[in-house]
Amino acid sequence: MQSTAKRARKPLDRDLENALRKVFGFPHLRPGQDDVIRSVMDGHDTLAVMPTGAGKSLCYQLPALQFEGVTLIVSPLISLMRDQATKLDEAGIAAAVLNSALPASEARDAMDAFRNHALRMLFVTPERLVDPAFIDDLNAQGAPEIALVVVDEAHCISQWGHDFRPAYVELVHAIKQLGRPPILALTATATPAVMVDIVRELGMRQVNVIHTGVYRENLHFTVEQLTNPEDKRRRVIELAREEAGSGIVYCATIAQCEALHAALVDSGVTAERYHGKLAASARSASQDAFMEDRVRVMVATNAFGMGIDKPDIRFVIHAQMPGSLDAYYQEAGRAGRDGEPARCTLLFELKDKQVQQFFLSGRYPSAQTIERVARTVRDLANETSGKTLEKPIARLREAMPDIGANKLRVAATLLNDIGMTRRTRRGGMKLIDAGDDKSAIRLDDASREYAARAERDRAVLERIIGYAQSAQCRWRMLLDYFAHNIDERRASAEFAVDARYSTPDDELDGKTCGVCDNCLHPPEVIESPREHREQMRIDEEAKPKRVARTFETGERVRVRRYGEGVVEMVSGERVAVRFPDDATRTFVAEFVRRVPGELR
Repeated sequence: MQSTAKRARKPLDRDLENALRKVFGFPHLRPGQDDVIRSVMDGHDTLAVMPTGAGKSLCYQLPALQFEGVTLIVSPLISLMRDQATKLDEAGIAAAVLNSALPASEARDAMDAFRNHALRMLFVTPERLVDPAFIDDLNAQGAPEIALVVVDEAHCISQWGHDFRPAYVELVHAIKQLGRPPILALTATATPAVMVDIVRELGMRQVNVIHTGVYRENLHFTVEQLTNPEDKRRRVIELAREEAGSGIVYCATIAQCEALHAALVDSGVTAERYHGKLAASARSASQDAFMEDRVRVMVATNAFGMGIDKPDIRFVIHAQMPGSLDAYYQEAGRAGRDGEPARCTLLFELKDKQVQQFFLSGRYPSAQTIERVARTVRDLANETSGKTLEKPIARLREAMPDIGANKLRVAATLLNDIGMTRRTRRGGMKLIDAGDDKSAIRLDDASREYAARAERDRAVLERIIGYAQSAQCRWRMLLDYFAHNIDERRASAEFAVDARYSTPDDELDGKTCGVCDNCLHPPEVIESPREHREQMRIDEEAKPKRVARTFETGERVRVRRYGEGVVEMVSGERVAVRFPDDATRTFVAEFVRRVPGELR
């Protein structure tokens, strides 16, 4: 892997240089943009992993001006589509949007402009692109060629990712029906597993994977340990009052979102709220008030923030932990897009783990659900001529109203993947395999795969708990997480795809950030009553041996009750020890024992 920052570059094409300055008003490209734009202009499939604020939009907007056909941008964010199209129109670039919130007259105008070759860029939701009737419109005689398909927020295609969106898994079929133009996939966060998933699920070929890094020195991470909801409520109010400028308070549940919003307003903080159960008009009004600085704080679930282009967010508070470090980094990273210092605070209460466990329980269809969907598809398809099930998700929902649409969509996609069904040009499901022994084996294998994914999700949840309880540098942990096993994965079957990888070197050169809470103020022990009683017992046993002890980082030690571990950090009389379960706990030095035979 080579660092993108060290590669020699040729000057950009003159037309691109002129457009960069005159149309977009930028004197030069940011790091990473050059590599992505060159790859796109050369006609390669490209996966770009670039942090929030790195300028991902320009990576397709600038090339789009040079292409003969239309650039099709797939985005899950209706508000972002609107903002992007408005800015492009203001710059004199013809762009249009198509989504479910658009009035019918405006949708007709957008399609008329497309048919008349009057557009450079067309923004659509994934649900619109996978609609067979829409594909027919794009392929109609006389329609312009689709020169490039851009898949924004591409981590949504990955069931390993934190924002899985089932409609994304059908994109590959739609793209094939458009003649398979080059693909540009964009995301701010992707672990190696997610990168592999994106490349595979989109059917990308001879792909350039360009990862520009995740480190942003202006973000200062802090974790505060709390033990009850009332303390958390008070602390959210204190932080919102203390922190300067605009901020976001993230909640995992709608109930918490409503409660904290009310508490902030009652305390005199100007705040709005945003979650999935509000009407679209209410969400839009809340977002506009925040973006226009009519309120200072947005209290929201993870339904808010993806693609929000507000550069001066000075703080992000997580009142409840998210389900993964991927989600945490993406949400916290909405702060400080202007490069100025911003604070990212996680208020950690271990009980919040139960909320995330509940969410995980409904993420994947169970083996029983998959088998039930397979039987229902066979029954419904056998009732039709040609064994083809039209509008399959709607038909399955009628037959199985107790199963959610997302799980049905995932299960239906799985049946297609294992060859039991085949997707028709009109979006139907044609039954290929009537249910022999081989089909049963494939279904069983697929069920086990989903069980393995669910187990991995639980491990991912434990990683963010470990992050919250660790004495390590916060940035060091995030960087290690996103780079985890990249070298091994590249050499493994997982990365057995025709791809070229450009990834950053260690962005901290193995050092710590120096600005997070653990770097500035090494953590102290906060003992529960039970742990306090246990420590008192140990204290009594240790009285004859009470002497000053010193330890070094990396030294192997033993602690009663927890067993052996490795010293991670020493601060005065406090010793942070990492144990085999990857948990870090902090102890008074006199209760830590050096393992016999270990040298200091």
